Amino acid sequence: MNSFIRIEAEKLKSLSEGSDAMDTYFYKNEVIQDLYWNRLEKMLKIAGGAQAGSVLDLGCGQGVFLPTLSSIYPDVKGIDLDISIARQIVDMYTLKNVELFERNIFDNSFEDNSFDLIFAPSVLEHFEDQDALFTELTRILKPKGRIVFSSPTETLLYELGRKVFGAVKPEDHYHSVFQIQKVARKHLKFKDKTNGPISFLPALVSVYVIYVFEKEAGEAQLS
Repeated sequence: MNSFIRIEAEKLKSLSEGSDAMDTYFYKNEVIQDLYWNRLEKMLKIAGGAQAGSVLDLGCGQGVFLPTLSSIYPDVKGIDLDISIARQIVDMYTLKNVELFERNIFDNSFEDNSFDLIFAPSVLEHFEDQDALFTELTRILKPKGRIVFSSPTETLLYELGRKVFGAVKPEDHYHSVFQIQKVARKHLKFKDKTNGPISFLPALVSVYVIYVFEKEAGEAQLS
């Protein structure tokens, strides 16, 4: 597996100036920076490396994950409502195997059974209708394809952490990771999970949980 590519904080901050981009990957407190970057590394590790050909970075945001994904997988797509910074990252790193889509996941042009692997770091909690979301994600996953997602635990300890670091819960954080995984189990097969940032700590005292779900082999979508 190629090395994980971490974009320098100052470079990312410069690219993000004048935008509404979240500052988590270049936050003034390096503990917060490390938390988010290390989470991406954990997601990559639990995904199992270069076992996929077609990969979707769902909610690719500033494109921080794209250089790493591009170095490992042959066909990478990123989708988000705003890809202006991600475009700059693609150009800066000359990511020739990355294609970006500026649209909602419900308004995509992806064919049935398109992706071997979908990454969704801190994305799924922003969707109110989880059943509709997982119906669509199941549609675009190939049989035996997997989704690797992480979302906040939203526990009392998590909320305390927000207060310590002066963060405010976004209004569109509709669900905790525990609520999301319950819906995922209705559509896909559970494969693996790990807690973060410290794997061996219980989920209830973790900041986030990473889940892996798989589409059953017999669930091929037919147009």
